[in-house]
Amino acid sequence: MRESQPRGLVERCLPLLCASLLMAACAGAPSPEIRYYLLSPVAQAGVAAPFSPDPVVIGPLQLPGYLNRPQLMHRSSGGELVLREYHRWAEPLDDLFVRTLAENVSRISGSDQVLAFPAAPRVDVARRVTGRVLRFDTDEAGEAVLRVQWSLVGPQGQVQGRVRVSEYRAGAPGPGEAARVAALDATLADFARDLAAALAVQ
Repeated sequence: MRESQPRGLVERCLPLLCASLLMAACAGAPSPEIRYYLLSPVAQAGVAAPFSPDPVVIGPLQLPGYLNRPQLMHRSSGGELVLREYHRWAEPLDDLFVRTLAENVSRISGSDQVLAFPAAPRVDVARRVTGRVLRFDTDEAGEAVLRVQWSLVGPQGQVQGRVRVSEYRAGAPGPGEAARVAALDATLADFARDLAAALAVQ
């Protein structure tokens, strides 16, 4: 009986000792490095199509709620979204999206009168591009998808033409998150080319 008491004490303390050692090991392990990403505008500059000399504002373009977070998102089969905790946007995606899109349209059209929302209040805007982004992510294979509902709005708030829904796809040029971001860049550039064509003076 006397010998069983120390043994029982050890048996009771052993789980606590193991838990303490495990916590110490986890505390000593380095955390994965967080990587930050930006969308990149196109390198192309200037096209032959004439463009309005009056200022044009890109935005607002409302992003879906699932993109209202710093982490990059993947979409897997069945509609499941996978959050990439250690891969993040360097700034809020809604601002980054609109600014990059406006810069794309400016470079593609060759116009320096393309502004990102919100523009200066004293600027007399000829037209505005508004709408909602319905999807902006990559799938399991690395294909980027941009689906957006948009319209051109005149200076008095009237919709010019029809409300459009456009979809763009681009494959990642390689593995990894940087390649997926490059694919997202490509879809945004294709959208910008359509906007430049729609904004061109006919």
